[in-house]
Amino acid sequence: MKPKPIVCQQLITVYKDPGLTVPLGAELPPGTEILMGQAVGNAVAVVLGEGVPGYISGDSKIRVIQDCLLNQDEVLAYEQCSKDAPVTHRFVRGDAFCILDVVKDVSGSWIRIRDTQGAQGYMDGDVLILTVAKLKDGIATDMGSGSSRAAILKALLKARIPEQTAERLITEVEQAVVEYKATPEGKRQMAAAYGRRMFIGLLWAAGGTALTVWGYQSASSSRGGGRYFVFWGAIIFGVIEFFRGLFGWIRYSM
Repeated sequence: MKPKPIVCQQLITVYKDPGLTVPLGAELPPGTEILMGQAVGNAVAVVLGEGVPGYISGDSKIRVIQDCLLNQDEVLAYEQCSKDAPVTHRFVRGDAFCILDVVKDVSGSWIRIRDTQGAQGYMDGDVLILTVAKLKDGIATDMGSGSSRAAILKALLKARIPEQTAERLITEVEQAVVEYKATPEGKRQMAAAYGRRMFIGLLWAAGGTALTVWGYQSASSSRGGGRYFVFWGAIIFGVIEFFRGLFGWIRYSM
């Protein structure tokens, strides 16, 4: 799993070990950006700005930086949490940015953002957005359901996501799926999925064969003979699915 960037919401002590017993000698002030890895017990693995690994308490107040796309025609970003402040950027539908923080004051709710060039600003908290993580989850779900790249692209374009952005998101999900399948966990899940495919194929083939045999026996035992059907479709489909499952299971079980 790739580390996620986070922003510290409080003064956080970094430790050398996941037991949180040996301080690393670094305390992170609010607003510090670091990379967050996997949880280890009550600790979370992090990487500091200099590439130094460490651990922080799982109870630390942090905010995961969200990559987003604008889901409305236009919005302005300001230098400060005020519409009277100078405008730093004009965003249009489909533009990418990330949310660093949420700020609430007497004038309402604001979000602190960073554009693709690294410039920061503030947007009205009521802005309509699409989070990239949810979009990618949806793309991955559609891929898992057998949807083609063209069908997924068409759905994203219908949601008014720019074509170049949609193509990039699909490619990133495809690459992530390939990388995941190469991990031990991914191989186990793929082997299990192909094992289920083998079982389903076997059921189809056995069911088609059983119905064919039953029909034949019924026809042959009747006076004057009779007609029966050979369920070729179910049998052939089941055999194909069984061997597809078998080859996949062998591939990911090695």
